[in-house]
Amino acid sequence: MGRNGTGAVTTSECMRIDIGKLLKYGYIKQGCLSGGYLSWSESRFGGDVGGVFVACDFTGEEKSIKIIYGLQDIETGKKKLIICKVFIDAVPSNLGKGKGEVLYFICPETKKRCRILYNAYGCKKWKSRKGFKYPIYYPLQQCSKADRANIKYWILNGQLSKLSQKRIADTYNGKITQRAIATEKIYKEIKQADKVRRSQIMLPETCLNFAKENGIDLHI
Repeated sequence: MGRNGTGAVTTSECMRIDIGKLLKYGYIKQGCLSGGYLSWSESRFGGDVGGVFVACDFTGEEKSIKIIYGLQDIETGKKKLIICKVFIDAVPSNLGKGKGEVLYFICPETKKRCRILYNAYGCKKWKSRKGFKYPIYYPLQQCSKADRANIKYWILNGQLSKLSQKRIADTYNGKITQRAIATEKIYKEIKQADKVRRSQIMLPETCLNFAKENGIDLHI
């Protein structure tokens, strides 16, 4: 598996293991030993292709996965087999009694629950975003103020489009569905993001200073 550089990275640049994807691929099965192979595309990492084998153990009380991969030693050039064990915690779903469990990784560094493990900065362990010595940024944190609002606006529109495609009723047994609640929340966030990206704080600082010095009202 390739190594990441030592510069600041974002979540979209790191190799990551999402517990939701493991469930979707059938790599996690209750009461079974199971697993599969995960790989990352060349286009995403600029040629630094990587892959790991994930072995999941759900046969006992202590649920866990082992992330197995080869790592090349910079000094000797030889590949070493790395096995990183991460425990999994099962939390009862908040949808009601008998609605199953929600699974979380237990970060080997912070010991806190997380849904995604990252590999960054050449570390042998897979950890949560908060588990590394150096920060792993979200893409929006690396943007300018002007870009941030625009990017957030279009990301939210993409999320809204996906929810709209599900064609699920807004109510069930007289109660508002989780999808309807999420849709309403995104609508509000889109409205706020659009307001920010069109507001005076998005104007160049020189324009704001000129307006302030000359008593010009830039209210939009």
